Parts: sequence; C-alpha cells; structure tokens
Amino acid sequence: MKKVLKFLLGTVAIIILLVIAAFVYITLVLDPNDYKPRIQELAGKQGVKLEISGDLGWQFFPDLALRIGQTHISSDNATIPDTHFNNAHLSLAWLPLLEGQVRVHAVAIDGADITITDPQQGKTAAAAPAAAAGATEGKNGAQGFAIAVDSFTVKNSRINLPAQKIQLSNLNFEGRGINLRGDTFPVSLTFDYQDATVARAAPVTVNGEFSLDLDREELVLSSVELAIASLSITTDTMATQILSEPVVNGSVKLEETNLRRLLTDLNIDLPPLPDKDALKRLRLETDFSASAEQIKLRDLVFVLDQTTISGQLGLKLQPPKGLAIVVKGNHIDLNRYLTTVDTGDDASKASAQQTQAAALIFAPLAAPLTFLDGGSSKLNINWDNLQMDGLTVKDIHIRGTSKGTTINIEDFSANTLGGTVQAKIKLAQLTSKTPSANFNAQLTDISLEQASSTFADNADIGGKLSAKVTGRSEGATADQLFDRLSAQGTMTLVEPALKNINIEKSYCDVAALVEKIPRGADWPQGTKLNTTEGQFRMQGRTLLLDNLSTGVGNLKITANGEVNLGAEAFNVLATARLNGDRTSASGCVVESTKLRDRDIPLRCKDTFARAGATSCRPDGDIVKKLATEKILEKIGEKSGLNEEAGKAVDELFKGLFNR
Repeated sequence: MKKVLKFLLGTVAIIILLVIAAFVYITLVLDPNDYKPRIQELAGKQGVKLEISGDLGWQFFPDLALRIGQTHISSDNATIPDTHFNNAHLSLAWLPLLEGQVRVHAVAIDGADITITDPQQGKTAAAAPAAAAGATEGKNGAQGFAIAVDSFTVKNSRINLPAQKIQLSNLNFEGRGINLRGDTFPVSLTFDYQDATVARAAPVTVNGEFSLDLDREELVLSSVELAIASLSITTDTMATQILSEPVVNGSVKLEETNLRRLLTDLNIDLPPLPDKDALKRLRLETDFSASAEQIKLRDLVFVLDQTTISGQLGLKLQPPKGLAIVVKGNHIDLNRYLTTVDTGDDASKASAQQTQAAALIFAPLAAPLTFLDGGSSKLNINWDNLQMDGLTVKDIHIRGTSKGTTINIEDFSANTLGGTVQAKIKLAQLTSKTPSANFNAQLTDISLEQASSTFADNADIGGKLSAKVTGRSEGATADQLFDRLSAQGTMTLVEPALKNINIEKSYCDVAALVEKIPRGADWPQGTKLNTTEGQFRMQGRTLLLDNLSTGVGNLKITANGEVNLGAEAFNVLATARLNGDRTSASGCVVESTKLRDRDIPLRCKDTFARAGATSCRPDGDIVKKLATEKILEKIGEKSGLNEEAGKAVDELFKGLFNR
C-alpha cells in the first residue's frame, strides 16, 4: 500500500512539474507579440489590411486565450467593412501551443465599431462567424496558425449603415458549435435599431437554430424568433444555392400583437382616430419562396382588428416584371381608421376638408405601376363587407389587369344602397399629372332614400333607381374628377317619392286660381309618383334631366332640368297634363275644359335644405293666360256671341292682357 501511495504521489508531483514547466514555457518563452507579423502577413495575403495597435497577451483564466488589443481591419478593394474593436480574445488549444502552433477554437470580440457602405461588405460581415468556423491556415511548422472556431461572440458593439442612415447599437452576438457540415448550432443576437424614421431606438432580439452546409450550399433556420419591441416573428426557412443563385423557401408568422402598444414602444405618434380601440390587434402568417427571379406568398393570412384578409401574391422581379394578387377579405369599417382633425373653427375645418379632397386619389395605384416599369399585373379581389362614412358595400368583386400605366377593371360588382352595381372601368396614364377614367356602369334597384341620406343630407327623395351610364373624366384628385366628369345614360325610378314637394297640390292650386274656388287643404307633404323613365347627363357636378316621364293619379308629368350636386340645389320644369276631370281619388276636381288635356308648366326650384310646399310654382304667365281664357269662356256663354265675334273679343282681351 505504501508503494502504491508513493507511486501516486510521485505521479502527481511529475504532473505538477509538467504544468509548471508548460506555464513557464508559455509565459516566458512564447511571446504572443511575436505572432503579430505572421498574423498581419496572413491577413494581407487574403487582401485584408490588419493593424494591431494594441498589445497581444495571454489570458489563463477561465481558459487559455490570446488577448488582442485595439485593432483596425479594412481592405484595399473595400470588400471588407471598415472595422475597429477594443479587444478580442482567441481561445486556444493547449497541446498545439506546446508545439509552437496556434489553434483558435473560440473568438470573443468586445467594443467593435463596423461601418458597412455597400451590400458586398454586408455579406462579408454576416458570413464572418461561419467563415471562421471553417478557415484553416499553416497546419504544419512551429509557426503554424489555424482557425476552427466553435464559439463566436461579439459584445457591446455597433454597426453603421450611413447610406441608409441606420445604426445597430448595443449589439451582442453569440454562436456556439458553429460548423459548416450542416449540423445545427444555436445563435443569439440582440441590438437596438435606429433610423431616421424611428424616434426611439427599437430593441431587437434574434434566437434560433441554424445550420450551414457549404458543400451543399444550404442554410437552414429552424424556429428562429425575431422580436422587435413587443412584436414577435417566427420563421422556418431554407436557403439553397447560397453561393451562386440563392433560392429561399419557408414560412413566417407574426404573432398577434397590440399595434397601438408597439407604436407607443417605438415612440411613434398615431394621428387621432375616431375609435380608441382601433389598431389593437395585428397578426400575419404566410408561406413564401423567393429568388432573384420572383417572390411568392402562399396561404397568406393578415388580421387587423376584426378584419381578416387571406390570399396569395406573386411578384416577378425580372423584366418584364409582373404582379398577380388574389385576395379575400371579410369586413372592414374604414370609419375606425379615418383620421379626425380638430381645427378649432369652421374656416380651418373647411380648409382641412379641401386639403383632404385634394389628395392624389390614384397615388396608391401609381406606386406599384412605377415599380412594374411597364410590366403587367392581374388582380382578383373578393370582399364581404366594407363601411365608409354612412355607406355600406357588400359582396365586392374586382377583377382586373394592368399594362404599363393603364389599369382595366374588367369586372366590378357590389351590393350597396339596397341594390347592385356592376361596372367596367379603364384608368389610363396613372403616373401622369392628369390620369383619365372611362367607365360603363349598370345600377339596379338602388335606394334613393339611402343614397340621399349618405351623399346629400338634405335631399329627401325616395324610390328605387335602375340606370345604365357611360362616362369619362380626368384628374388626379377627387375634386378634379368630379368637376371634369362627363356622362350620359338612361334611368328608371320605381315608386319614386318627393318627400317635401307635392306636385299634385301645385297643379290643383293653379286650377283653384283659374276657377276662382278655394284651395284645397290637408294635402300630404310629399308626392308619390308613378314609375319614372328618362335620360340624364352629368356635366361636372350638375345632373341634367332630359325628357323624364312620370305621373301621379290622372296627371301625366314630363320633366327637364338640372340638379346641382355641388350647390345642393335644383331647377326643374315639370309639365303636368290632366286626363279626366279629377287629378286623383284624393285630389281635386277640375271643371274647366281649358285645364284638361293641356300642358301646365310648373317650375320646381329650390335648395335641398329649403325644399318644401312652395318650391313648385306655375311657370311664367300660365295662370294669367288661363284666367283670361276662363273669362272669355264665361262671356261667350252669357253673351251668345257667334264664333267670329267670339274670336274678335278674344283678340281684344289678348291685347289688354298683353299676351
């Protein structure tokens, strides 16, 4: 037993002596600064300009490492980003070091400042950890130097992209088990993102499993999570042909987040919105594929509050460029997101409204057309329900194509205002100062009551409108398009009603004046007309009515005139003709044969706001003329004048009444 104990003690003593000898050898014999020329020489052979201004020294705890002081890295051909760092630690293998060889298996860099001025430098910086994992140099000889990094760490660093005005500060990166064989290794990255559009730096975190196989040119990201403030995005992605023509396939999922809170975290102010609960729910997920040729999004789902949009998108990136979109949405209430501005006084509010009206209405369409640069696109949209102001539109379908700066809406259909709308629209020269629009539309059973309450608060009119219209306009703003509108068409009104104007009463008032009888009382406020048919034209904001035919009871009515939608006023000449001796069952009795089967013109002229019982009056001198004829008729009946004498008296009265 004593012999065994002595042997063990002797062995331990020998090991201790060897360790002491190695320590003395390393610290006294091997000066790491002797490697400076060799390291800089090796870097120079690779086109890298390396300046180590700080000292090289040893670190023994917690492991053996070569400590590098302040260093500057650049390249003559600008393929490597300009880099400064305060210090770096290269963890070394013990046994090769005893043979005078340096084997690096871990790199830790602190206080790096990296400036990237072009995409190639960005690729170089991103590939540095993986390149270090597989690089080797000088495997033979006492002065050999090799890098086979298993762990790569960067702390307290910064990346600058001056051209994009972007800075990544407080950057920390860690990768362990880094290899180029395709085995997975974990990566952790954190930094604060800052650019010209973000008021406050946004904290960014990336965590996940990576694998890189250079022989197969494959990069795989497994369950990688990207967090930006309160926003969380996960992805599973595979990139192939990474050294030649990269092709990327994968999926992306943006976890449901409170968009308002996210914008607050980023110190981004929202404009005042009518709904304080708007923008509180945001979610996105899609499968994708991308290459230099094209980008495709499949099984796309986008959720904003109660709105869900699903579909797919394809974008061809090489000329001739192309875009294909298929989208389906359920419901959106735009009133929740339309900004409101409290300008304080009516003049300022009117100015704000004019500014909104002057907005470039086609700008959202011009941007993608500019990107396509003469290419083409296909669009197919189906939407269940859309609300804006007081208008609700359901079952929206849009199918269209574009070529160059022209968009053809080949099929537009929707249910709104109690009826349906179908149209074909051509939008041309959308990137110019004066885009143009040509359209053919068909409206069926549109409720005029709903339309008047939506678009003109004071226009009290009812009925169902069906119409066919063809027209064109040009302009970049809604006001320009409205002012330059030119259209024509035919229309039919079923069960039309004028809620504040009674045309039958106006006719009976004329009859009462002529026959010298009391006017009727207790008339209803409005008029329920028979089915109305006719033609119309639009010239700017003015609706011109041509040869409208309608009626009420035994009155046949034709009308011509105009409705000024801008001024909210109307001026219509309605001609009434009575068939029979009574206007209607509840109307007035007309005894005079001079009034029957005769055109009686009534001028209906007023504003929408003031329209009422006095808006329609006899036109011109019709009452005076009818009264004269009535007097002559009575004279003839009582005097017994023959026909020739009656004509003479008639001419005399015409002269007296100047008619």
